[in-house]
Amino acid sequence: IGMKNAALEMLVMAVQLNAYLAFFNILPIPPLDGSHIIKGLVGEKLASAMDRNQSFGEILLLVLIFSPLISYLSIPVQIFISFLFSSFGVI
Repeated sequence: IGMKNAALEMLVMAVQLNAYLAFFNILPIPPLDGSHIIKGLVGEKLASAMDRNQSFGEILLLVLIFSPLISYLSIPVQIFISFLFSSFGVI
């Protein structure tokens, strides 16, 4: 039973990690993929302005990573993970 619990716990951690990474990657901050999605939705003029200001996005990204704000932004991921695991009876 111990190995089964350990395997389940590792699976839960892998799903959680992937959900957080996916959420983080779709943030609309350059150079993350979310900024490319936004550039595809806005006009060419605004997209080129976003390209010119990409270095500010990198600074913003670093500030976000090292500040407590990221924990507030990850609340939707926590809710999604709780819903997902409770739906399948994992947790």
